[in-house]
Amino acid sequence: MHLFSLIFILLVTITIPGFVDRYSPMQEQRFGISAFVASLLLIQNWGHWLPTTWNTPAWSLSAEWFAYLIFPPVLLFFKRIQSPSIAFFLVTASLIALIVTLLLNGVHNPGVAGTPGMLRMLCEFTAGCLLYRATRISTKYQLPS
Repeated sequence: MHLFSLIFILLVTITIPGFVDRYSPMQEQRFGISAFVASLLLIQNWGHWLPTTWNTPAWSLSAEWFAYLIFPPVLLFFKRIQSPSIAFFLVTASLIALIVTLLLNGVHNPGVAGTPGMLRMLCEFTAGCLLYRATRISTKYQLPS
């Protein structure tokens, strides 16, 4: 679906005169070749390009792709945590860091696309991995009934 949407938008930009002009002054950043390749590879939300290039909703796919790639090292790192209390503390710290960072940057709607979404994904992904780790640790030490 992503590939289809990306090619469709490419065809729209080529065939409809003035379509790209609506996005001035950042039209080259949004619809340039570099941004197209980044969108094609789903890396457009990783910092260098505008997160909302070409197929705007695909910023979330880019964030998910990043999460899939960092999952193995995150998993290895979090395996070192042996206490549910520490895991829960880190969950809380991650979510507080997210809220504080968003507020300090003037983002009052964290559901917006792009960079705030990438930050939200990282903090929520971390929190989810830590919550899973905390439950695995706690069930490991419970006696069977």
